[in-house]
Amino acid sequence: MRSSEELWKRYRKEAETTIHGHPACAKRLKDKSAFRAIDTDDELPGGVTAHPIGKPRRYETPLHLPSHGALVFGDAVAEWKGRLVVWAADKVDAKVERFYRERFNPTLEPLLDLDFDAVLSTHGEPVLHGGKQALRKALKAKPWYHRG
Repeated sequence: MRSSEELWKRYRKEAETTIHGHPACAKRLKDKSAFRAIDTDDELPGGVTAHPIGKPRRYETPLHLPSHGALVFGDAVAEWKGRLVVWAADKVDAKVERFYRERFNPTLEPLLDLDFDAVLSTHGEPVLHGGKQALRKALKAKPWYHRG
């Protein structure tokens, strides 16, 4: 959502352009006229599917782009130094590590059933090949914390 309004303004005269996101994302926009709230049951343009994550459920909704064999994340999964990481919201201690292992990461595991090879995240470089294996490895690893 960070740059979606800027992109909409730039391209709206050249092509039909809309901004899709969780209903809570609309509050970040100055002009909400192009915003379309999505739910994980919605059929999205281009065959894109949205997937709920988190327990409790997060506003972030990973998107599967089957036409590109890609899975797209906002903040939940990032790339760091050549690997995918599950990004913890707090410094990782035993309690936080247990939360991710027992409650959060299991909500990401169904994504491994999707057909994708690339993982695109808001933070870090795209993983263009081997993304499913990289995500599987990230889900087994200790969560990653970074404030910068």
